Amino acid sequence: MGQQSGYLVAIIGGGISGSEAAMQLSLRGISSILFEQSHLPYGKIEEGLPKWHIKLRDQEERKIDEKLKRSNICFVPGTSVGKDISLKQILDWGVNAVLLAIGAGRDRRLNLPGIDDFIGKGLYYQNEFVSWFNQKHEPGFRGPECRVADDALVIGGGLASLDVVKILMLETVIEALDKAGIEMDLFTLEREGLPIVFKKLKVSLSELGLKGCTLYYRRRISDMPLSPMPDNAGQARKEKIYLLRQRILENYRQKYLFQVQPCYSPVEYISEGNVLQGLVFQKNEIQKGTWRSTEERKRVLSPLFISSVGSVPELLPEVPMEGNLLAIEDLQTGKLAGFDNVFVMGNAVTGRGNIRESLVHSREITKRIMNSHLQVEEEEFEKWVNLEEAQSAQKIEQLIPELHQGKPLSQPKIDEILARVRTLQEYRGYRGDYDLWIREHLPIRLESLLAGNVG
Repeated sequence: MGQQSGYLVAIIGGGISGSEAAMQLSLRGISSILFEQSHLPYGKIEEGLPKWHIKLRDQEERKIDEKLKRSNICFVPGTSVGKDISLKQILDWGVNAVLLAIGAGRDRRLNLPGIDDFIGKGLYYQNEFVSWFNQKHEPGFRGPECRVADDALVIGGGLASLDVVKILMLETVIEALDKAGIEMDLFTLEREGLPIVFKKLKVSLSELGLKGCTLYYRRRISDMPLSPMPDNAGQARKEKIYLLRQRILENYRQKYLFQVQPCYSPVEYISEGNVLQGLVFQKNEIQKGTWRSTEERKRVLSPLFISSVGSVPELLPEVPMEGNLLAIEDLQTGKLAGFDNVFVMGNAVTGRGNIRESLVHSREITKRIMNSHLQVEEEEFEKWVNLEEAQSAQKIEQLIPELHQGKPLSQPKIDEILARVRTLQEYRGYRGDYDLWIREHLPIRLESLLAGNVG
């Protein structure tokens, strides 16, 4: 591991934010130790991006690989901070700073007391469900099992909830076609859409015995965050974006044949024994520009419910929280409350800066979305990647003065810390060959199985 400046930083979490932070530090001659709880450092790209995004996934993972192969970045895989090693231990080693790039990979819970008792018993949350979908084809898969069911109900409203809806529709249709003696692969069905495939096969959703799933959203379709709304948008601009959001959703709906119920929020659950059977929804409406709940109630029974109401930062022992967010003392630097040299990066930081405005509200991006709804998911994901990278780079730039306030570490101190790191790496079986590690731990891809390219 190369060392140039005498400064050594620990980064907790890989993914887009952590890998970009490590590279930005490296470019400034500052070495880092990157702790990743998984075997692979890809975060949401591997776990949360549905597996039909083959080119995008491979492209973004290659970018992370190139960043983490730099000589003064020390990769520590399969090591969970809070379980395998504590934040206090890392600080006690004497590193100059710790950066928390833990992302927002924990599901926001439904606000229904007791509802989580039904996880796996009629209820799933989005992150676990998508992760299962991405990995279930792997030979010997031993992760948490999920299931799909026709007439399922999804609670949400953003692009992530549309991923869940797509998974449900694609999986139930493939299963029904298989029962009818018709072989169909996921990638063809996702790319062409259900109506085109059904026309070729001369079948329909109802003829396959399917009803399709339904997406319930608490506000209007035009309020769904499917295209960003600038903070300073005038009324004319707002109306255009409202129409764009409606068009995006309708394009999705026509291609994947699901239903949408806007303006409903879950307020109670219906159970029988230890299984979730249904939800009671209340109707919402806008009155004088303000959202309010009405007295109208609606009971909905379903064999499966999936919550996709957002993600919040991971919980770490020793790390203070304010509600669902990490407690940030200084929004500019991301300094964690109660710590002098621990800083938070990426999705766990609150606030919106100029980078967000320049990237997320790009008119050119919006035009591309309008031109082809098929690009929405990948456009939005690439915007998110660009935003994460830009925010991470900006955060490092802001942190450098803070970092330089501390004294550089002596070479013996650095060697002592790196000896501890090597012990952790060896315990996980990592010998320092990053490319070899990735090759050994990269999962078998569904497209490779379908092509017969797996020995």
